[in-house]
Amino acid sequence: KQTSEAAMNREVISAHPLDETFIERTQSIAQYAQRLQHDWADHLAPTAVSTIAATILAADGRGYRPRQELFADLVQQLPWQTPPEVAAIGAHWNTWFPLSSVARQGLLETFHTLHAQGIRLGVITNGGVQRQQPKIDVL
Repeated sequence: KQTSEAAMNREVISAHPLDETFIERTQSIAQYAQRLQHDWADHLAPTAVSTIAATILAADGRGYRPRQELFADLVQQLPWQTPPEVAAIGAHWNTWFPLSSVARQGLLETFHTLHAQGIRLGVITNGGVQRQQPKIDVL
């Protein structure tokens, strides 16, 4: 009996949002908050990472809020000694937030199991490559 190529390659398509499905956004924001605290220490009043993370979470809208509004809120709401420009916070976020991505618990084990069973994996996202590829690379 011959097996078709499709059956041999076992392809499964499943579409899910990258954030909140593969990535634990709350933990990723906590990671990013550490980076922001470190990189902006000379501009921030002494502030706990947990306070920075809570401020970001409150302003973030689970990732759906327009980024410029988020960045403006961070400039307004964090205790800056020397407030940065909104664009500077945006550039920092765009550089470091994707690299702060934390995989959901069990994600990598699930991917390894599926791959070991011969199921080819891929990611489809509505986000731009520049924004999403670093997240995928971190995972």
